[in-house]
Order: sequence, then C-alpha cells, then structure tokens
Amino acid sequence: MVTITNWRGGNGEGTEMTDSPGQYRMAVVSQISGLDPHTIRAWQRRYGAVAPSRSDGNTRLFSADDVARLTLLRELTERGHPIGTIAHLDTGELTALVRRPESLVAPAPLADAPTADPMIAFRAAYMGAVRRFDAGAAAAMLGKAATAMSSRAFVYEVVIPILQDTGVRWARGEIGIAHEHLVSAQMRGLITTLTSMHSARNPAPKLVAATPAGHRHEFGVMIGALLAATQGYDVVYVGPDLPEREIQWVLDACRPHILLLGVVTESSPDELKDLQQQLSRLAAQVTTYVGTPDFHPIAQLATGAVCFHRYETFEQAIATNHPSSPPPKM
Repeated sequence: MVTITNWRGGNGEGTEMTDSPGQYRMAVVSQISGLDPHTIRAWQRRYGAVAPSRSDGNTRLFSADDVARLTLLRELTERGHPIGTIAHLDTGELTALVRRPESLVAPAPLADAPTADPMIAFRAAYMGAVRRFDAGAAAAMLGKAATAMSSRAFVYEVVIPILQDTGVRWARGEIGIAHEHLVSAQMRGLITTLTSMHSARNPAPKLVAATPAGHRHEFGVMIGALLAATQGYDVVYVGPDLPEREIQWVLDACRPHILLLGVVTESSPDELKDLQQQLSRLAAQVTTYVGTPDFHPIAQLATGAVCFHRYETFEQAIATNHPSSPPPKM
C-alpha cells in the first residue's frame, strides 16, 4: 500500500493520471493500484493478470481496465485470495468477488476500541459531496479544515489521503474523470492559496519549485512547496512540465537557496539520460532536491541532486539547510 508520507502521496503526483487518453505508464499505475512495479511485472509475466501494450520506446502502457484489474487483484490478495486462483478472472468477476461479503476477512472489533477517527468521517463526507458534484459544499469543507488545522496537518491528514482515495475510487470505477477533475481543481487552488499565505518575504531564503519537461504530475511538488513555505521559505512555484531553459531563467532571476523538482513519469533510456544530465547541470548551481517514487531509476542516477521519496525526509533536509545569510550570486 502507498503510505500517505510517500512522495507518491496523492494518487501520485496527484490525480493527473493519464499520459495520453486511455493509456497509463507504470509509475502512475503503481500509484493508483497500490502495487509496486516489481509485483505488477511479476503478475503480468507469471499469471497474465494484465496485458499492457508498448509505446514506441518499449514502455508499458496500461489501459483503464488494466488499472482497475490490478487494483481489484491487490485488494483481493490482501484479503487472502492467492493471485494464482484469481488472476484469470475478468474485471466483472473480480468486482463481484470484492463485493461478496464472504470475501471480507475482518477481525472482530476490540471491546475497548476507540471511536472512529473523525478525519476518516470528514474525508468520507467530502467525497460524498464530490460524488454529488456539490462543489460549494466540498470547497467549504476543505476551507473549514484548512482554517482549523495547521497547514502541515492539513497536508498529511486531508490532502494526501483524499488524493489517494480519489485515485483508488477512479480505478475501481466508483467515480468518473469529472469527479477527479473537481477534486484536483479544489486541491490545486487551496494548496496554492496556503503556500502564498505562508511564504515568507525578503530576506527569507527562496525555494523554486517545478517539474521538468515531460513530467506533468504536479501535486507532489506542490505539496513539497507548501511544506517548505510552512518552514519560512519564500516559495516560487512555477508549475509543471518546464524545459530546462525556463527553469534556468527562474534560477537566474530568483537566485534561490533550493530548487525542488518532482519526477514521477516513467522515462525511456534516452529520456532518463537527458534528465540525469539536466539535474546534474542544475545541481551544480543550486542545492537541488528531487521528489520521486521509490522505484524511479533517476534516484540512482541524479548526480549532485538529492532524491527523496518521503515528505518527512524533505522537511528534515530543508530545515537543516535553512540559511540565515543571503544566497550567493549565480
């Protein structure tokens, strides 16, 4: 299962799940299904659980049905069903099996079990409003929670779990793309507002946040930027999918202490080599942190850049690196 503290938090880099209509790369499928890439490949090879197509660069491309199947298979294996006995079932049969009461194996509640977590109830109520397309009620709930909680608690207890839940529900067919877009729009707007509210001003150290060209999934880096703002950084978030020359332009103008990048999308060997060289050039100029899923190969290749998979790791690093002197000239 994906933990809420993983850089993949959100349904990965948020809920922007498609690389092209109806096709999903391994990194995104792993985020949504809760399965690591090794397991997905093994289930494909040994049991024929899914049959992804291939891109021109020989990258696996999964269909929406593949994503739904993997999510259902993960849930059923967690309930004790051997993968070898269910991998051959079609998606409808898997869905029916998930819904069968006898397929649920739950322990009896403890006599002194605490009452339900109020945050679970809150998130369920929010998703209920989303499913009804009651955008006003959903936005009001988020706004109230953001006001009542610290921004850090809001990230870990509201934003990341809701983004993950949205991805899982979408993969199961419980909600549609319109629901996902509604959640994304509300979360994006609120994260941006909170980041602006927290961002310190001169002479606070600057942090520039973006994603490189070809990496459009922005929620991970947006969350990282908000967490940095709560630590007193003056955050400049310039968005996803930026060519290196654009990132360089921002660095020249802002002279930040830290550059935060998000890398999620699976890359071809040539793309990976280009990204490695780009990160090396950027890291030679400024302390560079790269948030990635724990299986992304760039973590072993990004010479000079510091890769991390968990938000806590990033928070600790930037707390240690928070300077009191102005940044050096670039």
